[in-house]
Amino acid sequence: MGNLKDQGISTYDFGKFCSAFATGADYVFRRFGTCPAGIAIVDMPEGLSTYYNAESRSIFISRQFIGRLISHYVSVQGKTDPHVLFAEHQAIAYGVEEAYHHYQWTSNPALTAEQFKTYRPYLTGKGPDENHDNHPFEAEAKAVVQEAMQHFRLNRMPIAPKYDPQWQARLTQERSSISAAPQQTASR
Repeated sequence: MGNLKDQGISTYDFGKFCSAFATGADYVFRRFGTCPAGIAIVDMPEGLSTYYNAESRSIFISRQFIGRLISHYVSVQGKTDPHVLFAEHQAIAYGVEEAYHHYQWTSNPALTAEQFKTYRPYLTGKGPDENHDNHPFEAEAKAVVQEAMQHFRLNRMPIAPKYDPQWQARLTQERSSISAAPQQTASR
């Protein structure tokens, strides 16, 4: 578990994450018939989460990312939006995504190599990256993740407030009432 224990992550939660990630990879295996050569948990620079390496045919998962995902308890990411998912459910989605990237590379390496000429990795980890998320390689993976979410019934999870029109209406109303309130000045 390395530094995960230092982050307060229990072996139980780590095991649930690993099992869920494997469930996502198994979904891709059962659906598309491909399986990566390995899944490695490693230390990576801040902001990196998971990636597929075509040369080694393996998936790499950041140990720090696992700690962040588990400690945040719920999250939303580009391929699972608009739904807020628990860490275990996000692990399924990431397992599907990375295992599907393996399928992309092994099923049509020429097309994938051509797509990669314009591919820019998502490295910041600080918010959406439209260039990355809309790239054909990632957009295709998002469609498969969304289908897997239906299969695992994760599409019934709550909608993230930034995607929920009711939440946005409430926030807009609160902001307008705050800005419309008379400003008080401090008297001496």
